[in-house]
Amino acid sequence: MINKYIDIQRTSYLQNIKNTFGGIVFGIILFICSFILLWWNEGNAVRLSQKENFITENITILSSTTADRNNDERLIMVKGTVFTDETLSDATLSVNNALNLKRIVEMYQWIENESTQTKNNLGGSTTQTTTYSYEKKWSSQEHNSNNFHNKEYENPKFTIHSGTISANNATLGDFTINHNQISKIKDYRSLYKLTPNNQYQISDKYYYQGNDPENPEIGDIRISYKYVPSGIDISIIGKQNYNNTITEMPTKSGEIYIQYDGNYSYDEMINQYKNNNKFLTKILRVAGWLLMYVALLLLINPINVLLQFIPILSKITNAISSFLLLGISFALSIITIAIAWLAHKPLISIALFMLVFAIFHYYKQRSKNQKTEV
Repeated sequence: MINKYIDIQRTSYLQNIKNTFGGIVFGIILFICSFILLWWNEGNAVRLSQKENFITENITILSSTTADRNNDERLIMVKGTVFTDETLSDATLSVNNALNLKRIVEMYQWIENESTQTKNNLGGSTTQTTTYSYEKKWSSQEHNSNNFHNKEYENPKFTIHSGTISANNATLGDFTINHNQISKIKDYRSLYKLTPNNQYQISDKYYYQGNDPENPEIGDIRISYKYVPSGIDISIIGKQNYNNTITEMPTKSGEIYIQYDGNYSYDEMINQYKNNNKFLTKILRVAGWLLMYVALLLLINPINVLLQFIPILSKITNAISSFLLLGISFALSIITIAIAWLAHKPLISIALFMLVFAIFHYYKQRSKNQKTEV
């Protein structure tokens, strides 16, 4: 069952104008941050490319998990099976020969959902209608009821929290795998066989704290486990050390260490590494562009709010300005990217500048056509 409550607030025209000033300051900050993000991202893309080249030129691919002293201080690629005899335990249960043990704690809680609609009124005021709904759900996230709009719905605090335990050491043939490397292994399996515990009853794959698992009440707890067993395959690219460990390889472009779950060939590993780098670069480019777009919207928002006195006029100006700023922010982002690449990849920079010129030419030509039609 979902309970809903509606809150309606009206903001005057003058108050709306005052509120835009804070947005201007925030817009300036976002605008600066967008340039910083775009500039840093292109520099990082160059460093990642240099790392890829370093790997290609210096890699030694091991045919087994035997440590050859001739490879000490060199960049190696090794793959194989990781073993440990450690027992991982928390306050509830223990698992033998496990690399990682993850505890997932969920509480049956009230969840607050919020949706807001804003309507511009004739005269410049706005009416904001916020709907709050409350429903009971299992969640591993602690929903603090002190922050709820309606204080009638109360959630207790978690008495036990989710967490992960990792083995201290494991072996990959002759090589020692440390705690940090073990914690990166994510090939988890669900743990279904739970040992009896005095604090909890067992229900399906859960330890349950409450009266009736079939009819949970607010505050009931259920705990499930996942683990990574000994005998998992991993593939690593890193520096081989004299003590048979594998760590980060320092380079001028930064440290190199790659680890994937599974048994991969060198080509598969390097291709995955390159694809991940390209994806990260593209995502941050889009993020920088959107950040700049939002910043420009905030900067011109006072004009739109002033025109809000007549709602239909405000809608038209909002649509036009949004379209124009989309193009402007895209062009500025391309210019920033091009300048950042100029010192490293001149040909790419020239191509990007040509793209910017084409965008400005398009908008200029479009403007002329509209004047001609009038």
